Amino acid sequence: MFGSGSPPCEVCGKRVYPMEKIVADEKVLHKSCLRCQQCKKKLSLGTYASLEGQYFCKPHFKQLFQLKGNYSEGFGKKKQQHEWAEKKALAEKGGTSTPATADKSSGDAALSNAEQKKKDELREKHAQENSANQDAYRRRMEELRKKKEEKKREEEQKEKEDQARKEAYRKKREETLRQQEEARKKEQQQQKEREEQRRRDEEERKRQQREAQKRRDQLEKQSKEREEKQRKEQEEQQR
Repeated sequence: MFGSGSPPCEVCGKRVYPMEKIVADEKVLHKSCLRCQQCKKKLSLGTYASLEGQYFCKPHFKQLFQLKGNYSEGFGKKKQQHEWAEKKALAEKGGTSTPATADKSSGDAALSNAEQKKKDELREKHAQENSANQDAYRRRMEELRKKKEEKKREEEQKEKEDQARKEAYRKKREETLRQQEEARKKEQQQQKEREEQRRRDEEERKRQQREAQKRRDQLEKQSKEREEKQRKEQEEQQR
């Protein structure tokens, strides 16, 4: 994702990528590596203090100074009195101070102030760069969050559409089955009506046959009676 020219961290020695980069005292570190030497608490550009390449949280920096009354002894260096004694011995050995020495001291102080000012400017510049990187990181994360939410909404919309299609198919299937059931019942009812009509037609046919047979029997009976009557009349006439 990033080039291979990323600088190493001053603390752990591993490569530092832009999103995890922080610059303290002109040194490049991981944000997670900027920690207090005493309590190991994670620090930021506004909460750290440094001395000779070591980083401290401001409470411990102040506490270590208050323990011995000076920075050197408080942070494990030589006592200030020892340094003064060594400087005095060197001065006595080399003779008294000359105007040139005084001028050199003034020049060193001015140079130190200029260096400190330069360090402050660089620290401010790096702080701005870190702020810009953090803003870019936040914007990127916000874009990713929006894309994730948009994808989630699309998935939810797709799921709703799938549910709607399934529900429409289910209702259509139920309607088809209902229509088929109604058609089946209607067919059964029509079948029953046809059978009932055939039964009534058969009964009517049988009734008509019985009536016809009854009329034939009556006619035959009447014919026999007439014949019997005629026979009797003939017999009487013969007598």
